[in-house]
Parts: sequence; structure tokens; C-alpha cells
Amino acid sequence: MRRTIFQEPGRPDDASIPMIGQIARHALGRGFHAVVEGIMPTLGYAEMFAELARDYAGSAYFYYLDIPFEETVRRHATREKASAFTAEAMAEWYRPQDLLEWPRETVIDQTSSLDATVQRILRETGLDPAAQLQVGDDDRLTGG
Repeated sequence: MRRTIFQEPGRPDDASIPMIGQIARHALGRGFHAVVEGIMPTLGYAEMFAELARDYAGSAYFYYLDIPFEETVRRHATREKASAFTAEAMAEWYRPQDLLEWPRETVIDQTSSLDATVQRILRETGLDPAAQLQVGDDDRLTGG
């Protein structure tokens, strides 16, 4: 949203910040799950996340991937978009331990693999299809 549509540099007053919040609200209001993912510094995004958490009546989960800068650079080099920006550019926006005061985030560190991280989030949020669906005696899928 920020980089592709708004083409903003990532400042605390970017127009994309309230838009990201509105898109999440719209999805939630229509009965969808909303995943807001990205590099979102507390300076700029904290208020939007606090408002979402406060205003949403359902369960809300917040996760922080705590990855040291060196590992972030290494992982970035493996992506298709590796040439989109340099390690020097990343160093300008990298903020270690940039945690929200509220809502509190669950911290996932670098020792968690991609698969383990995804499985953990699916399990903890109840979005894991295996946790949500069971096959009944009459072979109909029923909520678990």
C-alpha cells in the first residue's frame, strides 16, 4: 500500500497509514479476517494499531518479528525483490525492538523458521483450517 500505491517514503505522517487502517476496518466490517503486515514503525503506526485494537469487537492479534539487522539483510538477499533496496537503505529505517506499548505484540525471534512462524500464528489466532474444521460422521464439514 505505502510503497506501491502511495509511493511514500515511510514517514510518520504518510497518507497511507490511515488508509491501511481503513482497509483493515472495511475488511473486518464485512466479516473478513484482516492481516496487516509490513515494516511499520511505532512512530507513525502505533496510533492506528491502537485504534484498530480498541474499536474491533473480535479477537485481535499482534506479532512482532524480532530479527537482528544482519539476519534481516541476509533474508532480504534471498527475495525476488532483493534489488529493490540496498542494505544501506535498510539501515536507515531499521529499528530494533520497536514494540508497541499497546496493544502488546507477541514477539517471535529469529530462531523460528518461516513454516513454524506461520503455523504458530495460524494456531494462536484460530485461523488454522485443521483447528477450525472437523469431518462429522455424515462427512459434512462442521465448525470445530
